[in-house]
Amino acid sequence: MKFEEAKKRRDYKFTCVELEHYIDQIRAGCLDGFCENDDGVRGAAVMEIGYVDIEINMYSAAQVINEASEDDMSPVINYFCCKKISEKEWHSDRYLDYTLQVDWKAEDWKEQLEKDMFTALDEYVRENNLSYDQPTWSRGKKSKMKNKKHFVELKTYIFGSTRTLIVETEYTADQIKNDWSLRIKLINQELVKESIPQDNEIEEWWSSSSN
Repeated sequence: MKFEEAKKRRDYKFTCVELEHYIDQIRAGCLDGFCENDDGVRGAAVMEIGYVDIEINMYSAAQVINEASEDDMSPVINYFCCKKISEKEWHSDRYLDYTLQVDWKAEDWKEQLEKDMFTALDEYVRENNLSYDQPTWSRGKKSKMKNKKHFVELKTYIFGSTRTLIVETEYTADQIKNDWSLRIKLINQELVKESIPQDNEIEEWWSSSSN
Protein backbone atom coordinates (compact mmCIF):
# COMPACT_ATOMS: atom_id res chain seq x y z
CA MET A 1 0.00 0.00 0.00
CA LYS A 2 1.20 3.49 -0.85
CA PHE A 3 1.38 6.32 1.67
CA GLU A 4 -1.19 8.36 -0.27
CA GLU A 5 -3.61 5.41 -0.22
CA ALA A 6 -3.12 4.89 3.50
CA LYS A 7 -4.00 8.52 4.29
CA LYS A 8 -7.33 8.13 2.50
CA ARG A 9 -8.45 5.25 4.72
CA ARG A 10 -11.10 5.98 7.33
CA ASP A 11 -9.09 4.07 9.94
CA TYR A 12 -5.90 6.07 9.35
CA LYS A 13 -4.78 7.97 12.45
CA PHE A 14 -1.59 9.93 13.09
CA THR A 15 -0.69 12.13 16.01
CA CYS A 16 2.56 13.56 17.37
CA VAL A 17 1.24 16.09 19.88
CA GLU A 18 3.37 14.80 22.75
CA LEU A 19 6.50 14.65 20.61
CA GLU A 20 6.01 18.30 19.64
CA HIS A 21 6.49 19.17 23.29
CA TYR A 22 10.04 17.76 23.12
CA ILE A 23 11.09 18.88 19.63
CA ASP A 24 13.33 21.71 20.88
CA GLN A 25 15.06 19.32 23.28
CA ILE A 26 15.52 16.74 20.52
CA ARG A 27 17.02 19.37 18.25
CA ALA A 28 19.40 20.41 21.03
CA GLY A 29 20.33 16.78 21.64
CA CYS A 30 19.51 17.10 25.34
CA LEU A 31 16.31 15.92 27.06
CA ASP A 32 15.13 17.62 30.22
CA GLY A 33 14.20 15.46 33.20
CA PHE A 34 14.97 12.08 31.64
CA CYS A 35 17.15 10.95 34.55
CA GLU A 36 18.28 7.36 34.92
CA ASN A 37 15.69 6.56 37.59
CA ASP A 38 12.79 8.17 35.70
CA ASP A 39 10.60 6.75 32.97
CA GLY A 40 10.87 7.63 29.29
CA VAL A 41 8.04 8.69 27.00
CA ARG A 42 6.05 5.98 25.26
CA GLY A 43 3.70 6.74 22.41
CA ALA A 44 5.12 10.22 21.84
CA ALA A 45 3.91 9.85 18.25
CA VAL A 46 1.45 7.21 17.07
CA MET A 47 0.26 6.01 13.66
CA GLU A 48 -2.62 3.54 13.55
CA ILE A 49 -3.91 1.93 10.37
CA GLY A 50 -6.57 -0.72 10.78
CA TYR A 51 -5.21 -3.60 12.84
CA VAL A 52 -1.61 -2.43 13.27
CA ASP A 53 0.12 0.59 14.71
CA ILE A 54 3.56 2.08 15.19
CA GLU A 55 4.68 4.49 17.88
CA ILE A 56 7.71 6.40 19.04
CA ASN A 57 9.23 5.56 22.42
CA MET A 58 11.87 7.96 23.67
CA TYR A 59 14.46 7.69 26.44
CA SER A 60 17.70 9.38 27.36
CA ALA A 61 20.98 7.58 26.91
CA ALA A 62 21.40 7.56 30.70
CA GLN A 63 18.22 5.49 31.00
CA VAL A 64 19.00 2.73 28.52
CA ILE A 65 22.70 2.66 27.63
CA ASN A 66 24.92 0.81 30.07
CA GLU A 67 28.10 2.77 29.32
CA ALA A 68 26.39 6.18 29.30
CA SER A 69 27.01 8.57 32.17
CA GLU A 70 24.13 9.34 34.53
CA ASP A 71 23.87 12.87 33.13
CA ASP A 72 23.85 11.87 29.44
CA MET A 73 20.50 13.26 28.29
CA SER A 74 21.00 12.65 24.55
CA PRO A 75 17.76 11.24 23.09
CA VAL A 76 17.35 7.59 22.13
CA ILE A 77 14.33 7.36 19.80
CA ASN A 78 12.96 4.10 18.43
CA TYR A 79 9.86 2.72 16.72
CA PHE A 80 7.69 0.17 18.52
CA CYS A 81 4.87 -1.78 16.84
CA CYS A 82 1.62 -3.24 18.10
CA LYS A 83 -0.97 -5.43 16.39
CA LYS A 84 -4.56 -6.38 17.06
CA ILE A 85 -5.08 -10.06 17.87
CA SER A 86 -8.86 -9.69 18.01
CA GLU A 87 -11.39 -7.00 17.21
CA LYS A 88 -10.74 -5.22 20.53
CA GLU A 89 -7.47 -6.57 21.95
CA TRP A 90 -4.08 -5.04 21.12
CA HIS A 91 -0.81 -6.92 21.52
CA SER A 92 2.47 -5.06 22.13
CA ASP A 93 4.86 -6.72 19.70
CA ARG A 94 8.41 -5.36 19.44
CA TYR A 95 10.86 -2.61 18.61
CA LEU A 96 11.82 -2.37 14.96
CA ASP A 97 15.34 -2.82 13.65
CA TYR A 98 14.92 0.38 11.69
CA THR A 99 16.84 3.66 11.56
CA LEU A 100 14.60 6.72 11.61
CA GLN A 101 14.94 8.93 8.52
CA VAL A 102 13.86 12.27 9.95
CA ASP A 103 15.64 15.62 9.98
CA TRP A 104 14.42 16.95 13.32
CA LYS A 105 15.77 20.43 12.60
CA ALA A 106 13.81 20.81 9.38
CA GLU A 107 10.60 22.88 9.32
CA ASP A 108 8.71 19.95 7.82
CA TRP A 109 9.92 17.41 10.39
CA LYS A 110 6.32 16.33 11.14
CA GLU A 111 5.65 15.53 7.49
CA GLN A 112 8.95 13.62 7.29
CA LEU A 113 8.08 11.71 10.46
CA GLU A 114 4.61 10.78 9.22
CA LYS A 115 6.00 9.36 5.97
CA ASP A 116 8.85 7.59 7.74
CA MET A 117 6.52 5.99 10.28
CA PHE A 118 4.37 4.68 7.45
CA THR A 119 7.42 3.31 5.63
CA ALA A 120 8.56 1.47 8.76
CA LEU A 121 5.04 0.22 9.56
CA ASP A 122 4.39 -1.02 6.03
CA GLU A 123 7.73 -2.85 6.08
CA TYR A 124 6.77 -4.44 9.40
CA VAL A 125 3.39 -5.54 8.02
CA ARG A 126 4.88 -7.11 4.89
CA GLU A 127 7.78 -8.85 6.65
CA ASN A 128 5.49 -10.38 9.27
CA ASN A 129 2.67 -11.38 6.93
CA LEU A 130 0.19 -9.14 8.73
CA SER A 131 -2.81 -7.27 7.40
CA TYR A 132 -4.19 -3.77 7.80
CA ASP A 133 -7.68 -5.23 7.38
CA GLN A 134 -7.70 -8.33 9.57
CA PRO A 135 -6.59 -9.10 13.15
CA THR A 136 -3.68 -11.48 13.55
CA TRP A 137 -5.79 -14.42 14.74
CA SER A 138 -7.65 -14.59 11.41
CA ARG A 139 -4.56 -14.63 9.23
CA GLY A 140 -4.15 -18.39 9.27
CA LYS A 141 -1.11 -20.55 9.99
CA LYS A 142 1.42 -18.25 8.37
CA SER A 143 0.79 -15.48 10.90
CA LYS A 144 1.38 -17.94 13.74
CA MET A 145 4.84 -18.96 12.60
CA LYS A 146 7.55 -17.67 14.90
CA ASN A 147 11.29 -18.03 15.08
CA LYS A 148 12.60 -20.23 17.87
CA LYS A 149 13.19 -18.09 20.94
CA HIS A 150 15.40 -18.43 23.99
CA PHE A 151 16.47 -16.37 26.98
CA VAL A 152 19.45 -13.99 26.98
CA GLU A 153 20.88 -11.96 29.86
CA LEU A 154 21.38 -8.23 29.24
CA LYS A 155 22.98 -5.91 31.77
CA THR A 156 22.03 -2.24 31.93
CA TYR A 157 22.54 0.66 34.33
CA ILE A 158 19.16 2.03 35.38
CA PHE A 159 17.35 3.19 38.50
CA GLY A 160 20.68 3.93 40.18
CA SER A 161 22.22 0.48 39.89
CA THR A 162 23.29 -2.23 37.47
CA ARG A 163 20.44 -4.53 36.54
CA THR A 164 20.35 -7.83 34.69
CA LEU A 165 17.35 -8.23 32.39
CA ILE A 166 16.26 -11.65 31.14
CA VAL A 167 15.08 -11.15 27.56
CA GLU A 168 13.22 -13.67 25.44
CA THR A 169 14.41 -13.25 21.86
CA GLU A 170 15.21 -15.06 18.64
CA TYR A 171 18.63 -13.37 18.51
CA THR A 172 21.72 -15.10 19.85
CA ALA A 173 23.96 -13.63 22.55
CA ASP A 174 26.72 -13.09 19.95
CA GLN A 175 24.35 -11.22 17.61
CA ILE A 176 23.27 -8.90 20.43
CA LYS A 177 26.85 -8.40 21.62
CA ASN A 178 27.97 -7.29 18.15
CA ASP A 179 24.99 -5.00 17.45
CA TRP A 180 24.74 -2.17 19.98
CA SER A 181 21.55 -0.66 18.50
CA LEU A 182 19.86 -4.07 18.72
CA ARG A 183 20.89 -4.36 22.36
CA ILE A 184 19.35 -0.96 23.16
CA LYS A 185 16.10 -1.93 21.47
CA LEU A 186 15.87 -5.25 23.33
CA ILE A 187 16.48 -3.49 26.65
CA ASN A 188 13.80 -0.89 25.83
CA GLN A 189 11.39 -3.64 24.85
CA GLU A 190 11.97 -5.52 28.10
CA LEU A 191 11.37 -2.34 30.12
CA VAL A 192 8.05 -1.91 28.32
CA LYS A 193 7.11 -5.53 29.03
CA GLU A 194 7.75 -5.06 32.74
CA SER A 195 4.55 -3.03 32.94
CA ILE A 196 2.55 -5.72 31.07
CA PRO A 197 1.28 -8.94 32.78
CA GLN A 198 3.48 -11.82 31.65
CA ASP A 199 2.62 -15.38 30.70
CA ASN A 200 2.51 -17.72 33.73
CA GLU A 201 5.23 -19.91 32.30
CA ILE A 202 7.64 -16.97 32.05
CA GLU A 203 6.72 -15.80 35.55
CA GLU A 204 7.50 -19.24 36.93
CA TRP A 205 10.80 -19.36 35.02
CA TRP A 206 11.77 -15.93 36.36
CA SER A 207 10.89 -16.93 39.92
CA SER A 208 12.95 -20.12 39.82
CA SER A 209 15.93 -18.41 38.21
CA SER A 210 15.96 -15.73 40.90
CA ASN A 211 16.28 -18.24 43.75
